[in-house]
Amino acid sequence: MSGLVFACCSAGRPEMLVKKTLKTLARGGFTGPLWLVVPGDEMIQYQQAVAGNPVICMIVTSERGLVKQRKKFRSTMLPGTEIVFVDDDLDAIKILAHGDLVHCTNVVSLANYVFEVMAESGDDCLLAGIYPVCNRDWMKPTITENNGYIVGAMYFIKNDERLVEPDEDELEDWSRCLSEQRAGRPVLKFNWVGISTKYWGNKGGMQMTRTDAKRLEKVEQYASQFYGLVKMVLRRNGKPDLKYVAKPKLTELTLPAHLQQAEAEAASEL
Repeated sequence: MSGLVFACCSAGRPEMLVKKTLKTLARGGFTGPLWLVVPGDEMIQYQQAVAGNPVICMIVTSERGLVKQRKKFRSTMLPGTEIVFVDDDLDAIKILAHGDLVHCTNVVSLANYVFEVMAESGDDCLLAGIYPVCNRDWMKPTITENNGYIVGAMYFIKNDERLVEPDEDELEDWSRCLSEQRAGRPVLKFNWVGISTKYWGNKGGMQMTRTDAKRLEKVEQYASQFYGLVKMVLRRNGKPDLKYVAKPKLTELTLPAHLQQAEAEAASEL
């Protein structure tokens, strides 16, 4: 299969998937198919949970583990396939339009636009992402090239063997974007698209195996492995994290008319 596809890797969260991500995608005019990659022993639970949903789901089974699930899905897709990976706990996808945040009402058009911009950046652009939160004061009508964190909750890839998946789940999104930038390929972040989700607050998924010790180990590893590109910092909550050393290149964006929302709608959706 080639072309544009949407995929979601999930484990232990069939009900959450339905209540959050499927609802969010449906709000964005998406009817499917959404490819679900789930552990083999949970396939029946997911089949039952998504039955009759407005978003049609196709289920692929895999070994348990986020990285393994993503690798499995990519192996089933033809080279060149444009893949949008989304998490199973997205509360909203919003865009910055007319200075306000509005729900994205056409996620397929949004994805097509992202891949068009990636193509304009050259054949070497294999990875793009969005702003990790929805915040009108922080999001900007710009596109970041390099030195920008590509959060794993929603990102866009071209299925190319040069884009190597990480070996471990912890900080897999950091590993992916750092490896691409170190390889000399441009990595884009669309700062006018944001998502709402509880990164560490929802049960299931990676929360079943994630620990502070694992995170610290990976932060220290990547700060050393990609020395000069990122450094280790501590968040206000005390969690270790990575930060780019250099500032990104920013390009001002004129949002295409078909992605903009009316100001009246923008005000009502805040």
